[in-house]
Amino acid sequence: MSDTKQEPPRLGVACNADSLFGPLYLYPETGMGKGEVFVATSGSARAFGKERSVPLRAFACRQCGNLQLIAADPESLFEHWSAEQHQG
Repeated sequence: MSDTKQEPPRLGVACNADSLFGPLYLYPETGMGKGEVFVATSGSARAFGKERSVPLRAFACRQCGNLQLIAADPESLFEHWSAEQHQG
């Protein structure tokens, strides 16, 4: 994975207000504690045992409540997706 440090977003996509805060944590309703949520391409999600997913970071807008999920390492995610597009 890339070590690129991505700046947090400043503007909400729903209302365009400069009111985003975070990162926040997503957790299961069962109260099992905070944890990371990952995103993967469809092919890599089926390839168990391979580190081809990236964590998501959540941000919320104080004005409208919209939640934004942002891939922590978008370049790595794109590389996985692109490789799958060029297979078979």
